[in-house]
Amino acid sequence: MPRPDRRRERTQTALREALVALILERGYETTTVQDIVDRANLGRATFYLHFPNGKDELLLHIMDVAQKDILKRAHTHGLPSVPSIHAFQHAAENANLYRAILGGGGMSGIMARFQQSTAAEVLERLKLLIPVEHQANAPLEMIAAYVTGALNATLVWWLENDQPYPPEEMALRFLKMTQAAVVSLLSASTSS
Repeated sequence: MPRPDRRRERTQTALREALVALILERGYETTTVQDIVDRANLGRATFYLHFPNGKDELLLHIMDVAQKDILKRAHTHGLPSVPSIHAFQHAAENANLYRAILGGGGMSGIMARFQQSTAAEVLERLKLLIPVEHQANAPLEMIAAYVTGALNATLVWWLENDQPYPPEEMALRFLKMTQAAVVSLLSASTSS
């Protein structure tokens, strides 16, 4: 296995941290690549070496790293009954990142891509959790979109209210709300 390139990791970390801080300070749309490199104390050439397509690529990279970390935790810790616990724990540890990404700031197109990616992961989990005989009664894609939107909205509420409950408790509360909604939808669909 090749050794990790620590310089690359440090550079990308500096760029990620700079973008998150700038989004929180002034919003995504008004932040420029020059602002990012100035904050990270790097050159523009270095930025474009890592992210040739600009700040959108950097933001997508940030969200991809977060999503991969959450999925890695889910597979490592093996808590299949409460998968949202990993999202809440990750959000607790990276509160500024989540405030920047989920808080808006003119990032609707990129947020839509992030939500689609997350919904695809949720859809795969739903296919495993919902019995085949019930899958025809409710569109799993709709349920996945609902769960993803609800999770994002709940994370934002939790962060904006200074995390009034520990991640584990929030995950359980989210799970109860989500299960109630999904069970209600599936039972309403089967009685139609």
